Amino acid sequence: AYLAHGMWINLDEITVEGIRKISNDDLLEARKLGCKIKLIGVIRRNFENNHVSAGVYPALVPVGEIIARTNGVYNGVSLTGTVVGTVVLTGRGAGQDPTAGSVISDIVDVVKAMKGMTSLPKLMHVTPDECKAATSSEVRGRFYLRLHVDDRPGQLAKIAECLADSEVSLATVSQTPKGEDSSASIILTTHETNEHSIELAIQSLENLPGVKESPVLFRMFDPNGFEA
Repeated sequence: AYLAHGMWINLDEITVEGIRKISNDDLLEARKLGCKIKLIGVIRRNFENNHVSAGVYPALVPVGEIIARTNGVYNGVSLTGTVVGTVVLTGRGAGQDPTAGSVISDIVDVVKAMKGMTSLPKLMHVTPDECKAATSSEVRGRFYLRLHVDDRPGQLAKIAECLADSEVSLATVSQTPKGEDSSASIILTTHETNEHSIELAIQSLENLPGVKESPVLFRMFDPNGFEA
């Protein structure tokens, strides 16, 4: 965020999620949707109000994107500008030597700063005061939901009503029987909505009779991006 927009974002203003909730079912469903699940960091800025959103989380990335095909020890960085379009940088970012090189570089930078030998670069196009963190109501996108529910008539209708009450519209639905306990796994994707609405929807679903576990949520990465 600082390199791109001259702004330091507090940790409590960053969405941070890990990969533990990813299941084999999610990987298979993502493939059906033409995506791969990747752990990504996303920073977006709305240039109309200078609000910036940042997050690190697993997301469904379209298989046609270079980031989706970045595997193993390789990391990728995708930069999108109004004139240059999208530029993607890839290289080894894991493993013994790349990791050691990055750590040593960071240590050298810290020591130089402590001794007053260097300072943070000054960005000319924006100052930190000009940018602010976006609210959850401003951050928009599409979402993937997995629910473990009782397999009974009307359950899907109740789920759809619950989402609609939070102003979340369904795009696709699939249901698969789950074991012999009269339960099912429901996979949903949504149309574009905002983070606040999906948070309210998750809270409502957790309290909905027939939903056996907390819903699992992943964001669906759009290479064109939804502005904060």
